[in-house]
Amino acid sequence: MEEILYGWWETFEHYCVPGSSPVATSSDLMRIEEHARTESKYPRKQKVIGRRTGNDWRIAYVIRSGGLHEQNAQQAALYDKARQGGSRGNLAEIPPQSETVINTLNLDQTSMEVFDSRGALIVTWNPDQWDWGADYYDAIERTAMGESVPDSWSTGGRKSGVDPEDRVFLLRQGAHGRGIVACGSVTSEVYEDDHWDGSSRSANYVRIEWSTVLAIEDMLPTADLEAAMPKQHWSPRGGGIILTAAATLELEELWSQHCDSLDVECEGRPGRGAIQGRELDPVLRKKIEDAAQDRLMEHYRSRGWKITDTRIGNPFDATAEKDGKILFLEAKGTQTLGAAVLVTQREVEHARVHADSSIMGIWSGIEFNDDGDVDQSSGKFRIIPFDPKSGELTPVTLKWCPSN
Repeated sequence: MEEILYGWWETFEHYCVPGSSPVATSSDLMRIEEHARTESKYPRKQKVIGRRTGNDWRIAYVIRSGGLHEQNAQQAALYDKARQGGSRGNLAEIPPQSETVINTLNLDQTSMEVFDSRGALIVTWNPDQWDWGADYYDAIERTAMGESVPDSWSTGGRKSGVDPEDRVFLLRQGAHGRGIVACGSVTSEVYEDDHWDGSSRSANYVRIEWSTVLAIEDMLPTADLEAAMPKQHWSPRGGGIILTAAATLELEELWSQHCDSLDVECEGRPGRGAIQGRELDPVLRKKIEDAAQDRLMEHYRSRGWKITDTRIGNPFDATAEKDGKILFLEAKGTQTLGAAVLVTQREVEHARVHADSSIMGIWSGIEFNDDGDVDQSSGKFRIIPFDPKSGELTPVTLKWCPSN
């Protein structure tokens, strides 16, 4: 019996489940749950994430091993009550089967849109108007050592729409070099304080933790941003711009590639970046890689597949055999959101030849516990077909052979 891990469906209304966070849910919830029970041994609702598209709601429905009724009877009772109607529930006639859509969710293409759809904040710095001074060079040195640097920055005319943990990029302006010089995370909502120019006016600010601050000569130039993202305006009059989710993903990829070229760690706070980067600590990198592979192999082993570890010397990490069928397993672990992962040329070439039997397991958002081991309950784990043609391959490094 195949376990469905992720699914889409179209819904026709939404309500709040009493006693829990507001979520969009569907009037055909009973059919969805019944379908899940027949396709998964221990279905359990985890996080329901909805977004408005026209007249319908689109929802990611996550099923994990466990069991809602067994693990949390109180929450299960709330869901049961909501399904039966009530002051905050709404039970409509179940739509016909033809109007109920249950498909596998392609997380490789939509994970940023569904799971982290907030856009990044752009703040600006013009050295001709304000001198960051010695603190700037101190931030460069401290972030290069892996330390986060607390700070506050003006959001221009923006007074709301920014939340803690939002991604933030610093765009340098002026006549002496323009481009992105820093990235980090917001740690507060917008607040008002004295103006940075020393006048009697007030200004809007957010608190920030810079995770990467680059020297001027190392910044990501505005010319490169304009060439890669021509629809985005890169010469704003002030800060406080919030990018769309799609533009944020593009910028994260550009930033990651740029930092890779500098051999600089630019992922920011663990779990918040979009793109898998290179973990610089070899011990942590090994733990992440091993944890992802062990989890992928155990997924198939527990379902009766014979597993062979082939990670050394092969363009795939393991094989899974059952009833004369063989699958080639590739595992990727990352502390980022895993919207994109790093693959080698050999891995891609092998997957192209064996597209029907290549599987990738991606464990994103990995965290470590106090003992320095991978927290097995952290992040998200998804299993998808590894077909390079179904996604987008982007070169992040190039090999150059100098002449004699």
